Amino acid sequence: EIEKIEHDHGSTKELEELLHFAKATLESEEGDILRIEVGDINRPDLWSAEGISRIIKGQLGRESGLPKYQISKSNYIIKVESKVARARSLIVCAIVKNLKLNEFSINQIIQLQEKLCDGFGLKRKEAALGIYDFDKIKWPVRYTAFPPNGIKFVPLDMSEPLTLNEILQ
Repeated sequence: EIEKIEHDHGSTKELEELLHFAKATLESEEGDILRIEVGDINRPDLWSAEGISRIIKGQLGRESGLPKYQISKSNYIIKVESKVARARSLIVCAIVKNLKLNEFSINQIIQLQEKLCDGFGLKRKEAALGIYDFDKIKWPVRYTAFPPNGIKFVPLDMSEPLTLNEILQ
């Protein structure tokens, strides 16, 4: 579901035409909520409202291409323990700074993360993504593995600690 944003291009019919460029169709419209079906599962950039918006902005001549980001190497250390190799043979990390996130944008990121983990990550068997608040991380990070009931922590938007098994349920 996508929060409807007021636009100066008129009708829902025009929006439906623009959605074709994103290989998407407008399924329903209820107040400010649009339900959009994306037909191309090989385009993960279209699995979010932001990705669909990027395609539409390109068609309208407002923006084109992906945003450019400055990338640099950091001095932060992640200690990867050897016991992780069976489950995750590779790890990639990025620190993204200067984002202004609100509840809506965080939910959008989490929704896209889940879609990527389910689709490309084969329900987290092959790949998993995590998003963390940089200000709460204590460096260096220790990347390790635990048995399903071997650790508890408080997941996002929860108040009680849960085991890994409980979280997955």
